Amino acid sequence: MHQLRDSHRVQEISGLLVGLSLYSYHVRELLACWIFFGLLFVTVALMILGGVLAWHAAKKASSWARTAGVAILLAKMKFRT
Repeated sequence: MHQLRDSHRVQEISGLLVGLSLYSYHVRELLACWIFFGLLFVTVALMILGGVLAWHAAKKASSWARTAGVAILLAKMKFRT
């Protein structure tokens, strides 16, 4: 009786493995869709992240340029007097 129960479990597991194998058309199609949409999501997320980082970098660069411009004007005014 114990051997029958073990063999029944083996049959269930082997049936599951055969059903979910990469040779199944539906499983391959599902994996292809997951990979495609996963890469699409990563690409969009990286583009958004790059845009946010570029915006922050431009904000900092304009702040530094404004500060440098004021410092140059003050330095020129100081040396004129």
